[in-house]
Amino acid sequence: MHTKYTTLLSLSALSLLTAQAHGQLIYSAGHIDIGIAYESGEWEPHVHDEENDIEYESDALLFHGDETNSANFKLAAPGAGLFGFLGDAGDDIFIFPQVEDTSLPFIGIAAEEIDQADFATTEITLELSGFSGPGDFFLYQTDGFGAPSLLYDTTDGLNDVLTLNIGSHAHYNFAFTAEGVYALTLTASGFLNDGFSTLSTSAPATFLFGINAVPEPSAFALIAGCMTMGFVAMRRRRS
Repeated sequence: MHTKYTTLLSLSALSLLTAQAHGQLIYSAGHIDIGIAYESGEWEPHVHDEENDIEYESDALLFHGDETNSANFKLAAPGAGLFGFLGDAGDDIFIFPQVEDTSLPFIGIAAEEIDQADFATTEITLELSGFSGPGDFFLYQTDGFGAPSLLYDTTDGLNDVLTLNIGSHAHYNFAFTAEGVYALTLTASGFLNDGFSTLSTSAPATFLFGINAVPEPSAFALIAGCMTMGFVAMRRRRS
């Protein structure tokens, strides 16, 4: 198995990613995943644009939500009950939902690019190892009865861990409590099938989210410069 770099940006993707402002890589609608890959002894966290089948380095793209695009993005926290963790009654909460809204990014977390033969168990973990932003962040899933399972919660610190089945692909609710730009840093780990069940851990990978906001142009200056030449920061892909 070998890998190659894909660098040419399709016209459809270019139109999508430059639609917002200043040549930044902005993703505002469509199916997109946080992908966790492991190949040739290396972890490769990345972003996979499922609409255009293009993959990017983790921090080369901003997941962008805007309440003017979707009436389902900005909601009021209930303040009690199963969803009381989202805040006090009436507090703003901004959610990229688990169920697709065509006016927002439909964000999944995928471990499909991991070969089970490389690992001693059927699971890997994904730790929330770093966070910055103007508010708090929650990652949760709702079951068939509408009950939530809270997976990441920055109100009580970091180091929450999400367990992923190797080969899995699932969608989650990504909830934020204030407008602005957030950075979530994730670290993957798993036990290798090397005869010793050695614990292997990835380098931290940062993923960017904009809530009714995009970063200042200078934050993406290098990427924007690359785009003017028809190239973007893309990761290695299996071929």
